Amino acid sequence: MKIGFEIHQQLDTSKLFCSSPSILREEDEEFRIMRRLRPSQSELGAIDEAAMKEFLKGKNFIYKGYNDSICLVELDEEPPRGPNSEAVDISLTIASMLKAEIVDEIHFMRKVVIDGSNTGGFQRTAIIAFDGYLETKEGRIRIPTICLEE
Repeated sequence: MKIGFEIHQQLDTSKLFCSSPSILREEDEEFRIMRRLRPSQSELGAIDEAAMKEFLKGKNFIYKGYNDSICLVELDEEPPRGPNSEAVDISLTIASMLKAEIVDEIHFMRKVVIDGSNTGGFQRTAIIAFDGYLETKEGRIRIPTICLEE
């Protein structure tokens, strides 16, 4: 039996496709947005089965926001700007440290996410490197893929 898992790490930079700071807050929000997220067809014309099941639950999501840290890009009301160069540099450094094979070109793709965890119903993700590894005293741990995502 093989078991795999994902490890996520938030980088200490501004957000990936805008200059807003990526901070979490406890105080009362300055505005709210309610959305019902819907699945969309893939490039091949198919609708993801898991996305459709999530949609059929009929959920509405309320997002709380702050004027100084939420922008139109993450609300999917404005096209994204280029990726944050600091975040890309950090990702490339991590890939090098893990002795991974860095891709020739970085292309961001949209992954459908309609479980309420993202205001736009999708997440932008790019593969940065593949076939990395980490040496430990217990042996080598394979890192098959390194991605940068919102």
